Amino acid sequence: MKRLFVLLAIMFLSSLLVAACTTSTSVPTPTSAPTDTATPRPSATLQPTLTDTPTPLPTATLSPTPSWTPKPTPDFSQVRVIAQDYRVATSDYLIILAFPGIDEPYITRLNGNYYNCVLDVNYPDKYFCVGPITGYMKPVAAEFTHPGETTPFFNGYIGGYPFPEPTPIPVGAPDTWCPLRGQHITCEPEYYHQYDCWITTCYDLCGYYYSVDTCLAVTPTVGP
Repeated sequence: MKRLFVLLAIMFLSSLLVAACTTSTSVPTPTSAPTDTATPRPSATLQPTLTDTPTPLPTATLSPTPSWTPKPTPDFSQVRVIAQDYRVATSDYLIILAFPGIDEPYITRLNGNYYNCVLDVNYPDKYFCVGPITGYMKPVAAEFTHPGETTPFFNGYIGGYPFPEPTPIPVGAPDTWCPLRGQHITCEPEYYHQYDCWITTCYDLCGYYYSVDTCLAVTPTVGP
């Protein structure tokens, strides 16, 4: 009986010990439910703002102001009458001027008279005018005006006809001399186109006065 009592006591103690161990065992801490981690949403890609770029307007190009170029003025010291040819059919004279550098017909007045004048491409630096005779051996008053203008660009004197010195000089042919020498002079010009030269015979109240031969310098075979 005593042994049974001891055995029961041991069993009772053992159960107490087991209960104590069970009680002292820590209760596991409940694991908190995982918090939903917010998944980052992809940020919206900002679209580039369209900036209205102004279309450049074409820059107005300034045209250069046309500069006025004055026409070259001929050397009037070289302008002279080189021929006066009487034309029976029209009862007027063909007046030929040596006119270096002329490039257009001008409104022309010689000794106060208007002349109809033209250029001939076959004879550069020559000016052909029709009108009254200009006289002999004295300067010719001349006015030249550009077409469309009213103010002459030249108003002065040019060389008269004939421009070469007469031969012989200064009194003319001595064998025909008389007190009326040099009065009422008339001349008969002959123009040789192939040589561009003149042979002119002049007379006065005494008869033969003098001759002008511009062809002699070109060829001695020209002439009668």
